[in-house]
Order: sequence, then C-alpha cells, then structure tokens
Amino acid sequence: MSDAIELLSTRTSFKAVELTAPGPSAAEIDKLLTIACRVPDHGKLRPWRFIVFEGDARVAAAVLLLQEHSAPNIRTQKLNMSSSSASVSRMRRWLSR
Repeated sequence: MSDAIELLSTRTSFKAVELTAPGPSAAEIDKLLTIACRVPDHGKLRPWRFIVFEGDARVAAAVLLLQEHSAPNIRTQKLNMSSSSASVSRMRRWLSR
C-alpha cells in the first residue's frame, strides 16, 4: 500500500503540448498498454484495443483528425466555432514542431 501512496503523491501531469520527443520506447509502450488493460472496467467493455501510431503514420493520423475536425458537420455547427478553430490552430502548431 505504501508503494501506491508514494506513486500517487509523486505523480505529475503534463499538457499535450509539453510532450516532446523522444517518446517512450516500444518496450515502454508495451508495458504501459499491458498495465492499461488492467484498469477497472465498469462498463465491461473488454477486450481493450489500442492503436499505436508511430513515425509517418502518427503525422498522417493527425492530419486526418485535423481534416475531420475542420470539416463542417452537424456536431461542429453546434459548437462555438471560435474555440473549435483555436483547437485546430493549437494542434497544427504542435504538429509543426
């Protein structure tokens, strides 16, 4: 129990824009996903599925997400467009690093 308390008391969070290269290694990603599969599943949605985007695929996925987010549809029409546009701008700046 003391290990868990120590872990929780020293935990820190980062904003997505603060996450820069180098990212975790393949072994670290594998370990993180293995642990993530063990979290409580109150909706009983197992088995979990994870998709890892690396290299050029990561950039291509981000571009597709940007295009989808930028495309007009019923959902985005209901959103405050100024905050939606700001989100796209932040993502483009982050990708251009």
